[in-house]
This record gives sequence, C-alpha cells and structure tokens, in this order.
Amino acid sequence: MFTQKNLPGEPLKGVFEVPTLRKDFLLVLCMQKVSVTVFLMSGIKLQGYIEQFSDDCLILRKDGIVQILYQHAISSIMPVTPFTAPNFSTSSFMGSGPVT
Repeated sequence: MFTQKNLPGEPLKGVFEVPTLRKDFLLVLCMQKVSVTVFLMSGIKLQGYIEQFSDDCLILRKDGIVQILYQHAISSIMPVTPFTAPNFSTSSFMGSGPVT
C-alpha cells in the first residue's frame, strides 16, 4: 500500500493502493477457482485452489484441507488448466512494447 505524506495543517489526502501484477494474477485465480500448483522456496510442491489472499499470505484449499502459505516462501504459482484473464493485456501492464 502506498500512502501520501501530508504536510502539517493539511487535510488528510488519503490512502490508495498501487496495482501490481501479482495481486491481479492472484485475484483472477481466486475468483475463477483455478486449480494451481504452488512451488515453495524449499522445493515442496502443493496443489489446490487459492481461496483468499492478502499482501503477505494466501489460503490454499484442496479436498477440504486448508493451508496458509506465506508469500515470501512461494517460489512460483502455476495454473494447472488454462484460464482467461482479460485484464492481462500487454498494453495495460507492459506499456506499448516488450520490456528490455
């Protein structure tokens, strides 16, 4: 979360979030209940679907078993099946061309 600094005597400007690719990716996976494989930094492989997530952890569920995973321990998240993510266009995240 990004907060704006206020000068003394100024009204509070507010708090707003900076959108990130990670949050958008997790949101689509969570909303569509896409089955995923989560690889941890230790090499452990977990499977399930992401039920909820926050800035520092996520909840993975499979067959009634719930696990909480800290995001700093996650190496990668791989969807098991293809899914549609209309907000992952190159123009909205990458600018007009490839990143060099």
